[in-house]
Amino acid sequence: MPEQGALQHPAPLRFKADWGGANLTRAAGWLAQWVYEHTADQRLSVICTGRGMGDNLHALGTGEVDVAFATPASFARLAAEGRGPFAGRPVPGLVAIAALPHRDAMVPVVRSDLGLRTLADVAAYPGPLRVSLGLDDPDGFMGFGGNAVLEAGGVDLAAIVDRGGTVLRPRLPAPAG
Repeated sequence: MPEQGALQHPAPLRFKADWGGANLTRAAGWLAQWVYEHTADQRLSVICTGRGMGDNLHALGTGEVDVAFATPASFARLAAEGRGPFAGRPVPGLVAIAALPHRDAMVPVVRSDLGLRTLADVAAYPGPLRVSLGLDDPDGFMGFGGNAVLEAGGVDLAAIVDRGGTVLRPRLPAPAG
């Protein structure tokens, strides 16, 4: 039984962010601190790690968490409408309460010595190339986005593999070094 006069805390507010070392976890921490400092009962929070993509939006939709962070922001609308990587598995009832500005660009890059300047050049390159993209899974926005950009530029990943190239799809950003 709690001491008389002790604060009675409701259940912690549950956030889902990214894997712990990037911007979404930091933003969840800022919001958790604000909630603690601005609620009469000093409501506590729990920050769960995730990928910061579709997994977070599905966790919100199932009630696993109360607040989810995901990037890019435009994919929340795709989730709510069951489009793009959410085709056949919509997450209805999502409400965006904020958009935190940050730089989140997808930039196709090649070594300068290959002489490639456009995605059309990449598509026509006769030799092997090594391509690194996000996971090609229903919750991996970076894989979905990367596939869409390359496809729009005429780049066929299967053709790159047929020419002796490789397609890498790491789960998280590779460590520096």
